[in-house]
Amino acid sequence: MKLLHFLIKLDITAMMLLRYMILMLKAYRKIKDYDNEILILDEGIMRKTRHDVGTLAARRDKAIKLLFAKQEAERIAKEKNLIF
Repeated sequence: MKLLHFLIKLDITAMMLLRYMILMLKAYRKIKDYDNEILILDEGIMRKTRHDVGTLAARRDKAIKLLFAKQEAERIAKEKNLIF
């Protein structure tokens, strides 16, 4: 996230920023880092990029659901470890 804010401060073009955001989204999605994916999607929605905001919002909703599922699975695994 620090790199994204650094690039914003450099006042790079909107198209370059959009490309960078899309690359970051794909990377975070691949490694299942939903916290950062949600932050990037929020940034895209706030900036109202050329991408359809509805698409970004839908992906954000899906990422939130996946984050909750991941946290729930981690909680259950932790409880199982405490029991045994």
